[in-house]
Amino acid sequence: LISAPIFLIGWIFILYFKSLLILNIARVFQGLAVGIIYTVLPMYLGEIASPKYRGAVTSLFYVFWWSGYLFEYILGPMLSYFNYTLASASISIIFLIAFIFQPESPYYYLMKNDVRNASKSLNWLLQSNEEEVDKELERMQKCVEEDQQRKVVWNELVATPTDRKALWILFLVGFLRQYCGIIPLSAYSTQTLKAAGDSFLISPDNCTIIMGIMMVIGSIGSVFTLDVFGRKSLLYFSCSLSGICMFSAGTFYLLKSHSSLEMAPYSWIPPVSFTILAGVSVVGIFPVNIAYASELFTSNTRGTASSVFSVYTTILGIVVLKFYLTLVDLFGEFVNFYIYTAVCILGVLLTWLIMPETKGKTFERIRHELER
Repeated sequence: LISAPIFLIGWIFILYFKSLLILNIARVFQGLAVGIIYTVLPMYLGEIASPKYRGAVTSLFYVFWWSGYLFEYILGPMLSYFNYTLASASISIIFLIAFIFQPESPYYYLMKNDVRNASKSLNWLLQSNEEEVDKELERMQKCVEEDQQRKVVWNELVATPTDRKALWILFLVGFLRQYCGIIPLSAYSTQTLKAAGDSFLISPDNCTIIMGIMMVIGSIGSVFTLDVFGRKSLLYFSCSLSGICMFSAGTFYLLKSHSSLEMAPYSWIPPVSFTILAGVSVVGIFPVNIAYASELFTSNTRGTASSVFSVYTTILGIVVLKFYLTLVDLFGEFVNFYIYTAVCILGVLLTWLIMPETKGKTFERIRHELER
């Protein structure tokens, strides 16, 4: 809930002040709010969802995340600066009003030894009979009691081989997310497509909107597939197709800038590659990130792990965005895409070697399997 007023402060600054200093301060506020959301929401969604549907519930995060991107892409060219900012700020107001009635996680109440409110929260979430609620509450209590035996400090995340393994896996999928290609292309797709030349299919601006639509469609698809095909299968699929898309785009830009071949007839390759990438990357790589963040850690380290992961991915995001244009200026567009191709190939290998399958499993079972 605290993220909503922080967002609103940022939007108010953007709405009424035009100085560069104030706009930068507004960005700081909004960055803080996004950090809170990325830290808390995976943990909250994982704790309120049953093991059977946890993947679908956590995937909803990116459905609405990419819907927000699409919302901004579409409204940006249509509205004035003032109305555009007002429309964006209204989302925070709607969220604040709607979410204030949402109950706390049962795990949170149990960690505070508040069994009564934990039962009420679980009853509201399950909408089931009393026997089923009591059975699930008892399982949660045992899980929390086992987790609470360990005192939580920052170095607890690397205190045991199991904790180190969980954190290592989370860092790896975070790296795949930031370097599969879609993050920089979300920011620089228009100018990258302009460098490809004229395409008879779609203009650079329209391609950006279509990419946003594909992100929403792909994230909706993940809601229905993550708990059916599992985390590993979707990671294989997502990394493989993302790698093919990035290799195709990289080869196009390489030939365009370093060969005498006439590439104008093939200028459709980058927009088509970027559009496919937008859909396939959010089907597997992105939802698996949030699923693992909510599943791999104990109840008393989950919050700390989410905080560390949020900081880690933010740093990676800054690096990939900062160096995208630098590498373009130094070597050309193709270098970035070949780097992303290599990362996607690495993702396929890592999925085969170390990524766990957590589909339909309780937190306790996931932890026990990580201990092997």
